[in-house]
Amino acid sequence: MAGNSSCVVLVHGAWHGSWCWDPVVEGLAERGVRSDAVELPFTGFDADVAAVRSAVRSHAEEGPVVLVGHSYGGLVISEAGHEASQLVYAAALLPAAGESAQDMMPTWMTQQLLAEVQFGDDGVLGLGPGARECFYQLSPPEMADAALQRLRPFPLPEAERAVFHDPSWRHVPSMYLVSTFDQALYPEVQRDRASWVSASLELPADHSQFFSAPDRLVEAVAALC
Repeated sequence: MAGNSSCVVLVHGAWHGSWCWDPVVEGLAERGVRSDAVELPFTGFDADVAAVRSAVRSHAEEGPVVLVGHSYGGLVISEAGHEASQLVYAAALLPAAGESAQDMMPTWMTQQLLAEVQFGDDGVLGLGPGARECFYQLSPPEMADAALQRLRPFPLPEAERAVFHDPSWRHVPSMYLVSTFDQALYPEVQRDRASWVSASLELPADHSQFFSAPDRLVEAVAALC
């Protein structure tokens, strides 16, 4: 890829926002790599996909797009990433063809995380106090504190119903970044799915690679630009 023309589009996971990518955006900028952290609307899976697809198409007019998804963001880029030049799954859900999100959740999500999920009557999910250990056990405490104050409810029903008939990783070169110390998504499941794609790396990180291993994450992504 041509270095100066590439753009990295960053897609956050459930409960989070575009703010979680700030250390990565800064690190990429220091290497001369443009990036765009998308804010998912969380008004339904189709709306999240549309927001990412729009960002990819906008930046693709200027050059190659490296599309990065974290956690739930992996589902979004699997549906929205067919026009990207490269995909990166960062401790992210990676669906098989024909698999639904509902099928994936019990296999991927740790018992530790499931114990913290609070199910609202409307299907909107909150989190208990143990979310800190699930997401940020190796992250700088000040980053974890700030993140916990900014987490927002996540609407599950539409995301659960999503079925991935032709996920983008089957057509677009893809890399998987495994979080070795993840306590939200099982590392062994990440490793299994990582074997399906073009390349993989293991990062000594908790679930939130953007906080606990930002330099390693930036290095891996920047190398694709």
